Amino acid sequence: METPVLTRLQKKLSLSGKKQKKEIIKNVMDNPHKAYWPLISEELTSFNEVLTKNLPRVRVKKVNVPWKVLKDISKDDRRKAREDYIKKNYPAEDVTKEENLVFGVNDVTKSLETDSCSVVLVAEVTPRILIKHIIDLCILHKVPILVIPGMRQVLEESCGLKSIALAIKRSLPKESNINNVIEAVQKISKKYPVDSLHLNSHKLNTLPLHKEEICNITSPPNEEVIEKIGETKLSDYYLHRQSLSERVFIPNSENTHRKRRQELINDVISITSETDNSNICDNGSTLYKPLKVKRLKGNKNRRKDKIQKLKSKNK
Repeated sequence: METPVLTRLQKKLSLSGKKQKKEIIKNVMDNPHKAYWPLISEELTSFNEVLTKNLPRVRVKKVNVPWKVLKDISKDDRRKAREDYIKKNYPAEDVTKEENLVFGVNDVTKSLETDSCSVVLVAEVTPRILIKHIIDLCILHKVPILVIPGMRQVLEESCGLKSIALAIKRSLPKESNINNVIEAVQKISKKYPVDSLHLNSHKLNTLPLHKEEICNITSPPNEEVIEKIGETKLSDYYLHRQSLSERVFIPNSENTHRKRRQELINDVISITSETDNSNICDNGSTLYKPLKVKRLKGNKNRRKDKIQKLKSKNK
């Protein structure tokens, strides 16, 4: 009896002919600077109590009336039936309009750009890139920030709405209970200092600086530099043509405006020299780090994880 010979198609369909899929590894450019993620853990229960006690209710909690109450009532009378059911089963809530609280990622970002926030709270979310820019802005503007696990549920209980970002304005009156939240955030944020390798840890908001900002950087400040920066106008940074026959910018020349601007930058950098300026060169220019290469591998159990998530939702 002759040995059976498999055809080319039969070999492909056999178990030995099936090849395993190759692992795909992607090389992705990543940020070389250290990320800052002040996630609180030990102080979470006590801090949540501070939030629930001191944050005001800004929106009435939404109540879903069961269908068995409304099914025998006509459409015209259902609105009144809903109101009667809520009044009977749920107590009335005191809602206050608080203008010093900012909710939402976009509004918090705008208030940080205008430098009108005293403290910021964000929820632990995935992916982190949703709120990463808020944390970077807080470091730039020296605003205390904390990452709170389960903050959306805490805000729903205390304020009546869900949000992954909350900011408290500087214009808050002294007699308000929200000041207790500010004090708690400032106290806890000291336990999570910003790493010196972060991109914005040594950056300044603006150039030239205001006198008050310079005083906050170091103590005692350099009085000569303060006077020089305070008197310098923004027009000094621009080149002006003296006549139509000459160029505004001449390459490889010692331009007075450029020289003055470089001296000013060097003086401001010397004020912050007490800290570890790992991102600044000796000549005053910024030292840029090369990008990191991150190797990413696909998830083999992607389908299984997806099925488990769907099962947990349906429960």
